[in-house]
Amino acid sequence: MIGLCNLRADFERLTRVEDRMGGYEEKWVAFKTGWPCRLQSARSRTHFYLDKTEIDADGVLYGPYFTGLTEKDRVKINGRTFTIALVDNWNEVNRYFKLYVQEAKV
Repeated sequence: MIGLCNLRADFERLTRVEDRMGGYEEKWVAFKTGWPCRLQSARSRTHFYLDKTEIDADGVLYGPYFTGLTEKDRVKINGRTFTIALVDNWNEVNRYFKLYVQEAKV
C-alpha cells in the first residue's frame, strides 16, 4: 500500500487563536504534514444502506492510519483543498485510511 502512495498531503484543523486586538479568530492550522497518500479522483457516489447515509465524493484518499482525524478537518494536496466527507478506518484494524473527500471552494 505505501508503495502506491505517490502524493503527500497536509491536514489542517480549524483552531481558535488569539488575535492582536485581544479577541479570538479561527484559523486553519496544520497538525499533520507530509502524509503519504494516493488520490483516486473519479467522482463517486456511495450509499450506506444500514444507516441510510449517502456520500458524494470528488475523490478518495488512501494512506496509512494515524489517530485523531475527524470529518471536521481538511486536507491539502498539491495546492488543492478538500473537505473530508467520511473517514473510513479500513476493516477497523488501524492500518489504513480510506477518506472520501470533496473539493473545497476556498
